[in-house]
Amino acid sequence: MTFPGTEGAHRKEALTGSGPATSGSGQPLRMSRLLQANDQTEFEKTIGEFFASSKPGLEALVQTKVVALKEARVTYVDGRPFHGYWRIRQSLKSASAASTKGGYQDFNFPLADIAHFVAEFANKTGVVVGGVDFIWQEADPQVRSSEPYTLEVSPTSDINPPTPADWKQSYAEFKDTKGFRPAYINIRRQWTDAMVLAVVDRYRLSRRHLFVGLDGLLAKSQTRLLSNWDGSSKKVMEDEPVDGSQEALRALRRSFFVRLIAARGADYKDPFNVTQTWLHRFGFEYDDLIIVQRPELKLAYQSSETLLLDVIDQGGTTGLQEKELQDRGLPFISFPSSSSPWVEVLPKILGEATPTVAQSASRI
Repeated sequence: MTFPGTEGAHRKEALTGSGPATSGSGQPLRMSRLLQANDQTEFEKTIGEFFASSKPGLEALVQTKVVALKEARVTYVDGRPFHGYWRIRQSLKSASAASTKGGYQDFNFPLADIAHFVAEFANKTGVVVGGVDFIWQEADPQVRSSEPYTLEVSPTSDINPPTPADWKQSYAEFKDTKGFRPAYINIRRQWTDAMVLAVVDRYRLSRRHLFVGLDGLLAKSQTRLLSNWDGSSKKVMEDEPVDGSQEALRALRRSFFVRLIAARGADYKDPFNVTQTWLHRFGFEYDDLIIVQRPELKLAYQSSETLLLDVIDQGGTTGLQEKELQDRGLPFISFPSSSSPWVEVLPKILGEATPTVAQSASRI
């Protein structure tokens, strides 16, 4: 058994002795005591003294204890860290890294490097939100590659805000300054924001992503687009909705994460806000709105796990090409040109819904 030097973290032997002893009434009595040794010589001396002073039948449990110069406190939400800092002991002999014991905090912490360990920890334990303490055997650990020991996790815990960059005193003294409470409120707001984003992200991943084109599917815009339209927003607002489109989207949102995607480029003035206003005017329900310059740019948002519903060109040279979608392995449904397109296509789309979380869904 090796004992690294004291220039960094080192290990002590913890000895716990237990076994039967006799009380005054003659009944068996359990006894235990905790001893420590800093090196091999001290271990041999301590274990020898333990057995020399113990009655026959007593046992000693020998364990390796990791003693670290610094530990990390990382606060995470949904397995993703958003706040962390080092707690550094005054020396290896200090009982803890608390400021009352001479320890101090360093908020220059590599959150990105620890992220994969935090995600693994959250997945294994099922504790998806909390504050976790890590330590390493190394004095100056390579956080990205060196696997830490986990001391504890608190599903609910307070958060220490960072000190000012030029702060030289203890953290306990920082808590008594006027700047502490604003800093504390700010970090708590960040925690709240992270919680909200986690809920939104989980919702985004709970359903398969369905991308729905807009022109010709939701808006009767063909007449405007084929005329001498001057790009005015007023004309866009005069587009009528396709029959049954509002009801269809409402039904689809119960099974899909619905993302409207429209190619509205240079001819449009303020295309995103105008489109959003038009959708709101006619009561469309959806989860996301994406505006791109050209039809082919819609493909950048697709994956093998998503589904595209749009007007597909089956042999021409404009718009979305059926062959390109097939070659890329991108699932799609071509919107029909019948008199009641939504009545015809809705059952087919609903048949493509997946009840499980689409882990590979587009997160752009």
